[in-house]
Amino acid sequence: MNDDTTLVDNCFQILKKGIITGMFAPGEKLRVQSLSATFDIGPTPIREALSRLSTTGLVEIKSNRGFYVKTISESEILDIYETFKDIELLAIEKALLKGDSNWEANILAKLHKLSSIEKDYDESKLDDLIKANFDFHYSIIEGCLSPCLLNLRQSVYQLFDRYCYLSLLHIDDLSTLNSKEHRQMADAALARDKEKLFKLTTSHLQKSLKAVLKALQVAGFSHG
Repeated sequence: MNDDTTLVDNCFQILKKGIITGMFAPGEKLRVQSLSATFDIGPTPIREALSRLSTTGLVEIKSNRGFYVKTISESEILDIYETFKDIELLAIEKALLKGDSNWEANILAKLHKLSSIEKDYDESKLDDLIKANFDFHYSIIEGCLSPCLLNLRQSVYQLFDRYCYLSLLHIDDLSTLNSKEHRQMADAALARDKEKLFKLTTSHLQKSLKAVLKALQVAGFSHG
């Protein structure tokens, strides 16, 4: 990998994180020269990174107007949610069939990490919470042993994750985090109880969806 490619990759990750975390607001114009000055990176890798981001659904290119952070719409959120749920349940089904003792041990390890953060949560731990939550859910579906399915899940997850992160920034009280529900999901996975885990996962995702829609409406992000 040459230096130019590495620089573009770094720009891609920096800008993607900025969009997902809300540093750049939905609909905001991403000015190449301004970003170049902010991050002390030449305009060419910035432009290439923005072009790559346009293929992920995070950035849109408007003819003769440049790059913009893709706006948020309720219909898009619902579509992403349904797609993600379908992929998640398929991955879970395969994982329950293929998961081994290492898979089980990893689920318990990730659950312990997540539970410890949930127990003593405060705003300074938001990034840690998000990572631990991702790692726990991923530990369950990772057992599907399908790189193709996991990559597909990740591409949709980053779209849903963007909305979840933005919603968390506008929720005053995160004390409703449900550690008990995560424990139930882990227990169902270890017991290979597909029906119960499907039900728990669907309920868990539905709660996330409701929180996203409510928070984005309050914040004025949703555009119908």
